[in-house]
Amino acid sequence: MSVLAVFNPAPASGKTTTALGLLAGVAHAGRRPTALDLDPQAHLSQAFGVTSIDANESIVGFFAEDRPLAELARFTRSGVVLVPAHPEQARLGATIGKSLSAITRLRRALAGSDAMLQPVIIDCARDVDSVTINALLAAHIVVVPVPCNEAALEGARQVERTLDALGRVARSRIPRRYVIIGYDEDEAYGRIAADRVCTSFAEEDICVTRIGWAADPREPGSATACENIRGAAIPSDYIALAKELVGSGFLD
Repeated sequence: MSVLAVFNPAPASGKTTTALGLLAGVAHAGRRPTALDLDPQAHLSQAFGVTSIDANESIVGFFAEDRPLAELARFTRSGVVLVPAHPEQARLGATIGKSLSAITRLRRALAGSDAMLQPVIIDCARDVDSVTINALLAAHIVVVPVPCNEAALEGARQVERTLDALGRVARSRIPRRYVIIGYDEDEAYGRIAADRVCTSFAEEDICVTRIGWAADPREPGSATACENIRGAAIPSDYIALAKELVGSGFLD
């Protein structure tokens, strides 16, 4: 199974858009991916039209009530399998603890009898709490979207430090890929910002694919992705990014 987490603690860093884009790229290739929404803002769940659910029918049911992920998963109209989010999960980080068994719970579930349709793509919350740590330790790779601004770059640096620290817990380096988004090669500011990303991280950890500023997996003017995630409207940038990650062995 391949598990991919999308994370950057900076605001408006494009986490959910990147998660949607990767789900779209995988679905475009004929696969049926699983999406885990670990962000209490639930933007990914809303994009698939899943709203107004009880907390125990969301990822809260897994962490707070020990319900199997497969029991919480639902098929969306796009064909993507989704374990949705709920605002109440904002309190989970303070309740599930930070023991080794607590922060590796999701990893054990996904590797065991609770394995989901693969690949699994996780949209993380901004906070580095126990829920986010669960996602990062469960991931075979962490994709870090980096828009061309200073706040997002500093957020990416924070991710680097966090992953290095968690690697010591996991006793192995957690693979990561930084992807530049909102890039416009015709704008000098965008080129300078992209150069700063390239000098901040190891070359092998930076995606070759760059996401253009206009790329969005949702239809223009539409609030949801559920009608078109498998359709021709998927931006080619995300298809290229998914193919790059497949070629690197991180998506199967």
